Amino acid sequence: MEQNLPAFPRQWRLSEALYKALHQWYLILIFGLIGAGLGWGASYLWPPAYRTQATIYVSLNPYRAYSDSQFIALAYPQYTNIDDYKNWQMSQLSAAIVTDEILRSTLALLRQDDKYWNDIDTDTLRSMLKAEWRTAGAWSLQADNSNARRSNQAVRAWSRAVASGIKQAIFASEQLIQIDQARQEILEEKTSVALLQQDYDATKKILQDWLSQAGSLPQDQPLQTEERWKVLYLAGRIAQFSPSWIDILKDQPVADALPPEYVNWVRRIISAIENESPALAVRWEYLNQQEKILSAEYEKQKEASLGLSSNMTIKEVEKGLPETIRPTAQLVLVGAIAGLLAWVIWLLFTLTRQKLIP
Repeated sequence: MEQNLPAFPRQWRLSEALYKALHQWYLILIFGLIGAGLGWGASYLWPPAYRTQATIYVSLNPYRAYSDSQFIALAYPQYTNIDDYKNWQMSQLSAAIVTDEILRSTLALLRQDDKYWNDIDTDTLRSMLKAEWRTAGAWSLQADNSNARRSNQAVRAWSRAVASGIKQAIFASEQLIQIDQARQEILEEKTSVALLQQDYDATKKILQDWLSQAGSLPQDQPLQTEERWKVLYLAGRIAQFSPSWIDILKDQPVADALPPEYVNWVRRIISAIENESPALAVRWEYLNQQEKILSAEYEKQKEASLGLSSNMTIKEVEKGLPETIRPTAQLVLVGAIAGLLAWVIWLLFTLTRQKLIP
């Protein structure tokens, strides 16, 4: 006969309990959906905010010489990819439009219409504003506020301040190019003046050395051809287009002139050099002063240009109406996560009971 074995209670295992619980996926889904639904419902109880949008058109005009013939510096810019200016200008624009200067202009416009803005500072205003762009061209300016009218006021004033401020920055960028050209011209002239002064000094020394040796030359014989051309060359290389120099060149000794005539002529050249040197020093000092003035103006316009291209154009296109915005997506996500956490708590409670109650 078969012997009946005593029945032992089956041992509880956490791995098996978790395996069964995780395979009840419909419970996980139910908890998540309930949490998401509660979050969706809470979004409609949440105090609404309002967003108004203004669209501004930003473009690049690399052929401005056709419409602005007085500013030829813009005529032939070197662009590797004209259509891709968004990557090197739109980010700069997004930073420029929230500078304190633009926001102060915006607040000045707002305070003309509503005393509410008297208590708002630039930092608070900046937190309300946002700019978005995906491709070059349409540029969206947005203003968020708990009041629809003030959201509308903010974006309209901001778009006006942005359009005005960016146009001024573009104009400053144009001025920057012109100033830079003027600085380059001054630097080139300073180089010419410095080289001319060096030539004067070197030629004067050579001619003075020649005068000190002229007494040893035969006084009753013309200069040798090489010696004569040496003197003529020294005079010709430093002569300027001025009446005094033209007269000196006209009075150069003839080919068979005797050394005393060349001595007198060389002394006239040295005297002309000594008379020109102070004028060159005055010109050098004047150029230095002009360079300082232009450098100061350059720094001023560089700051005002905000790093924008002088070939950019900006135009306001349209302004929208206030739209209600609610944190629906965020609250639905939070609700779903809360539902999953609730399922985890329920699971822990269930597992604890299974462990305690055999």
